[in-house]
Amino acid sequence: WANEYMLSTSFLLVFRDEGNLNPELTNTAERRISWFFGRPGAIQWWRHELRHPIPRMVEAQIDQWITRNAG
Repeated sequence: WANEYMLSTSFLLVFRDEGNLNPELTNTAERRISWFFGRPGAIQWWRHELRHPIPRMVEAQIDQWITRNAG
């Protein structure tokens, strides 16, 4: 489920960066990231080498988010 969840969230971030989302949907992407990384084991899953690939531009954003918010 983590792979599917983060893929759908990553597409929200891509659309946001392309300017195709209004602010309300941009907030949804941020809330999804916050919810996901609040789950036990989510950061370990994210750092695992065998997780499903996410677009590189989104990986960098999520890594920055983790650094800022989740430690």
